[in-house]
Amino acid sequence: MTRFRIAHGVFLVVLLSTSSLLGQRVIWSERDIRAINTTPPDSDQTVIVPAILDVPHSLALDNTRGFAFIAQNGPDGGSIARVNADGSHPQIIVPRLMEFSRSGIAVNEAAGTILWSEFHDPSGGVDGSRIMRADLDGANQELLWETPSQKIHKINYDEANDFLYYIDQVANLTFDLHRARLDGSDNLLIDTASALAFTTDVSRDRIFYFRNSAIPGELELIRASLDGTNKAPIHSVPADPIPFAIDIEPTSGDVLWTSGRNSGGPGIATVYRIDADGTNAGIVFQRPEDLAFAPTDLQLDPLNGHLYCVTNYVNAGLFRSSLTGEDFLPLIQRTFGTPDGLAIDRMNQKLYWTDYFDVRILRSDLDGSNLEIINVQDLDRPGAITLDPAAGHMYWLAWDSLQRANLDGSDTMTILTPNPNSRDGLALDLLRGHIYWIDNFGIRRADLDGSNVVNVVADSEIDFRGLALDVAAGKMYWGKAADNSTSNAWELNRANLDGTGVETLISDLLDGVGQITLDFESEKLYWTGRVRSIRRADMDGSNQEIVAETSGSDRPFGIVLQGPTASGGSINVPVTSTPAMLATAILVIGMGVVLTRRRQSNDCVE
Repeated sequence: MTRFRIAHGVFLVVLLSTSSLLGQRVIWSERDIRAINTTPPDSDQTVIVPAILDVPHSLALDNTRGFAFIAQNGPDGGSIARVNADGSHPQIIVPRLMEFSRSGIAVNEAAGTILWSEFHDPSGGVDGSRIMRADLDGANQELLWETPSQKIHKINYDEANDFLYYIDQVANLTFDLHRARLDGSDNLLIDTASALAFTTDVSRDRIFYFRNSAIPGELELIRASLDGTNKAPIHSVPADPIPFAIDIEPTSGDVLWTSGRNSGGPGIATVYRIDADGTNAGIVFQRPEDLAFAPTDLQLDPLNGHLYCVTNYVNAGLFRSSLTGEDFLPLIQRTFGTPDGLAIDRMNQKLYWTDYFDVRILRSDLDGSNLEIINVQDLDRPGAITLDPAAGHMYWLAWDSLQRANLDGSDTMTILTPNPNSRDGLALDLLRGHIYWIDNFGIRRADLDGSNVVNVVADSEIDFRGLALDVAAGKMYWGKAADNSTSNAWELNRANLDGTGVETLISDLLDGVGQITLDFESEKLYWTGRVRSIRRADMDGSNQEIVAETSGSDRPFGIVLQGPTASGGSINVPVTSTPAMLATAILVIGMGVVLTRRRQSNDCVE
């Protein structure tokens, strides 16, 4: 049946984003590389919301140029990030490398290069480390030397004498502190330490580190000459929480170090200060809430009066304060733990997504700028998300509840409590006042207030994923594991909104199904494969093709379309509609129920 679009939505798109009329963009979330990607059909992928921070491990400052460099780990490999000292322009300059953790970082300011350590960490265990060098933008990477047996964590570079100091983990809480040339020669074992924290004071021929004390439960802060001679304990500290990072105030020679994570879990993140001769020890500041785990590295910028630190785990980020702890400020914080559900608000030109691992809901502009974390109370492992921008609402599936809040996160309410693990499919039918979701019983439906729950498609033995509605045509689409589950194949199915007329459109999808979205103008359905692909087909399942492929083990999941005819729009009105029918449709638009294109689906309603 031929249909036409109500013009109100077209005017809205022209006013907000003329460029969006030029083509369709596919936007998807990737769980493993923790990023939001996009591509127009038949073009290269672009990361629009990168995972700048993963698990920050080490920090180095280039005070000459005003840069901070962060070496970070991750479950799928580490990377090197660079950010301006005020937190602006964060970027990944050394991309993630599978099975390698980027552990230590140092800057050669005179040469304009960075040095970093990385250790190979496959599933079978660490089997060697490398020392690398590159330009300040990550270009011209080169291998300086490698060792097959060591696990190098942190490094420190002595520009004046061209020595690299590093710490190698040989056992749990046992570390060898070394000095070597950049090519690995003249390697000297300085001492065996009991914490990762160490630093050098080249101008005074000093190195500071921690090792076990003769008193159980304590560590000694050791001062030695750079060649390891003249070792002397200058202070005792508790072994739990363990010191994580240490640095020198260059003018006074005072020593600052951090601790905060104890064996039982989070502790109070504390920065301590002591004179180089071991006198006048005291606390600089404490952050009991902002840093649930201790800073993993610490760097001072005395010229500008700043202290920088990086933290990992839930509060991963780069932070800055004064040298005495005032004006504590997060410069950048981790963007993703595990991006999951994805939704688009074309009315306000925003992307929304859930972060299952870090338990957050985030949003940004459509180009990835103006990223913000939405403050949602009582959030519990959110999954699929969908929007009603006209009403100012967002809905999401949490671990054991279906919830709704305003778009700014206020007025959170639990609509109903479905079965656990209901995370992978959610869609709105605002024309009829219904919400649909997938749980381990199949597909269910309720009124928007959570009442009148109905089993629409029931099958407790089969795994369901992805859900999209074609409200005007009265159809829904979903993915499910094939009945012969031993084949690991998946199917794409379609049925009426009441669950009747079930038909299998595509079978034998070995890549699986993550999420689904619809393009009505082109009569296409798009879905994410659960391994490495973004696919599309005609709405009857024919003409299947690959739109984009990801690399390695990256797992695309959430998917939406941005463009003039993407799903998430308006009412389908037949050309043969009577004037009364058209008046009714226009009246609905005037009331703000529907605002844009031809049909409404599960991406959002604009």
